[in-house]
Amino acid sequence: MSDAWLQAIIGDVRLHAEAALLRRLDAGSGFADSRVASQIYLRDGSALGRLAGGTLRPQGTHRKALAELEALIAASTVDARATPLGILVRRLGLSPIQGALVAGALAYAVDLDTRELVHALVPRRKPALYVETCADVLGLPVPELLRAIAPGSELRRCRVLAVDGDGLDAALELHPSALGWLLGDWDLQPPVESVCTLTTNAAAGTRLRDGV
Repeated sequence: MSDAWLQAIIGDVRLHAEAALLRRLDAGSGFADSRVASQIYLRDGSALGRLAGGTLRPQGTHRKALAELEALIAASTVDARATPLGILVRRLGLSPIQGALVAGALAYAVDLDTRELVHALVPRRKPALYVETCADVLGLPVPELLRAIAPGSELRRCRVLAVDGDGLDAALELHPSALGWLLGDWDLQPPVESVCTLTTNAAAGTRLRDGV
């Protein structure tokens, strides 16, 4: 299978990560020490205006670039349903929120530019893909994200994502076996390989339902 689907998904996630960073820069956050109170970034526009008022904090510096980027995102037509990512989401019964997290983790795992953008969003922490960063990049509601990574969730139970933590500061990483499968390594993994053999569709007497 061509990797065009992979490049399309990476490109879409990268655009969202770039937009998240530009929103911060446009609001005047990120030009100085992020530990200074006047430099923090608030998503509530009114609160941000009150905090930045009366300071020399630059604002609106990236408005044009952000508008152009948002137009690109709105025009995006990426459809992952027939891709390996879509197949994985469907077979494991993942929710749309969980599927979006897998897409984000996939782009983070294989694309250097996506990694740079993600790390720029959390400059004072160990470089990683955090749940709170996913909320900003993917525009997903925090309660849904926390439910998606909760202990016992499909993402954990099916070993799709390795989740270090339980809250917004939890770090996410694609499990090596899931990453390998998405990149085309469809060989059986230990310990299954010791008791099973892959066959072609023609050789199989029965076939599992697509959702299994």
